[in-house]
Amino acid sequence: MVGGVTRAWGVSRCVWWLDKPVSNSGRLKALILEVAGDTGWDMKAELTFSPDHVLSHTDQVIATSDGIVLDHCKQWVNLARLIIAERIPQAQLLDLASTAS
Repeated sequence: MVGGVTRAWGVSRCVWWLDKPVSNSGRLKALILEVAGDTGWDMKAELTFSPDHVLSHTDQVIATSDGIVLDHCKQWVNLARLIIAERIPQAQLLDLASTAS
């Protein structure tokens, strides 16, 4: 879904930064690259010891749910919510944002 939606939005390339020490991150990288290759999506996957640092210091738009990264990054998009809203319209989304001042 990520590839289909981002392509429809005109995104030219997606880069996935995966946490190298995390179990199965190498397999996830291989799966991402395999699916991207099979579908023609321009995706890159990188293993790094500190994806939070990379994401916090890039000028590119990022998609993450990591609060610390969101607090420090320059631009972000709630990609999961947008994909669910666009591709799974029957899903019931609950807004947990506080409305208190």
